[in-house]
Amino acid sequence: MVSTAPRSSVLALVLASLASAAPALAQDAPAADGTAQRTGEEDENVSVSGTSNRTVWAGGRQVDIDTTSPDAVAAGERVTLRGTVLDNFLGAGRTISVKGPVGGDLFLFGETMDLGANVGGDVYALGQSLLIPDDVTVGGNVYFGGATLQMDGVVLGSILGGGANITIDGSVGGDVELDAADLSVGPDASIGGDLTYESAKKGNVSDKARIGGATVWTEKVPNAAEKEDSSAASHVGWAVFLFLGSLIIGGVLIGLFPKALTTPARVLQDDAPSALGVGFAVLLGVPVLAVFLGIFVLPLPLSFFALAIYVPATFLARFVAAFVLGKLALERMGQSPKPLGALFAGLAVLHLVYAVPYLGALTMMVATVLGLGALFLAARRASETTPVPA
Repeated sequence: MVSTAPRSSVLALVLASLASAAPALAQDAPAADGTAQRTGEEDENVSVSGTSNRTVWAGGRQVDIDTTSPDAVAAGERVTLRGTVLDNFLGAGRTISVKGPVGGDLFLFGETMDLGANVGGDVYALGQSLLIPDDVTVGGNVYFGGATLQMDGVVLGSILGGGANITIDGSVGGDVELDAADLSVGPDASIGGDLTYESAKKGNVSDKARIGGATVWTEKVPNAAEKEDSSAASHVGWAVFLFLGSLIIGGVLIGLFPKALTTPARVLQDDAPSALGVGFAVLLGVPVLAVFLGIFVLPLPLSFFALAIYVPATFLARFVAAFVLGKLALERMGQSPKPLGALFAGLAVLHLVYAVPYLGALTMMVATVLGLGALFLAARRASETTPVPA
């Protein structure tokens, strides 16, 4: 059984974020109204404090949010939430520390994610490691994908996902369903439902652990050596095919539509934190907004039009990120890269990382989000500078 604990609507976060993102990112002003105050520049350390009655947006190298607000979105190298978020919080960065309570859902995308305060809804975490200490309670489910999960707290719902090293030594009200390379269930663990996991070896489940339902282990049986060699060759061939296909498509884009890559690439280089935040809003918000328009606003062509733009933009976004990555890498090597050379270098690096389990999926998502944000900001700035005919 999967818990369906009451939680706030993700749609509310997406729509509120989209509504407030544009003015907050376009102006050098406080992130929100009320008494909230912002200090610092977007490319340095940013701190937001006070009270807000709408979504707080913040991006910078180190971001510190100490506000009381309905929703908050933060992106940076290090993100710390100290205030109170009444509804939903989305954080993206290398290190994310949640030290203030979140009333709704929590979305985390980063390398190191520490949950140090209670969450009323669900937790969605994608990254290298997630820590839920023993003094933290999650009111809904925990969805995790990454390398390491350490859960010592209380999850009233279920835990679902996968990772390399997963340790559960806390209380889970519902089921635990995992795909783990190494699973450990400690003596203090309490699972109200079933424990279902898939791994190459049997997990280390303590005899003192309390499991209310069944424990089901599905063994991952290694293939024979010949099949492994064949599978490896197939994966390598497919990876090379994807890389060459991407290079051909990118070359066509540069040859026919060079500004489609170079213009958003400049935006991404100049304002990566804003691109990251806007990219998450676009990635999550446009499909939901299209469905919302189709159901409640009635003109279906409008929602189809939104999706018709969204799908190719998502595809183009990875080329933008690859172009910027390759350009920066070659410049670090003391070269003056040409557009095609920069794209080649960026695609080569990204496709190598894509082949790494877990890290590849995370990298692909980050590249897509950054590229989407850059495309959105570039289009918006172009519309602001385009003169209106008299």
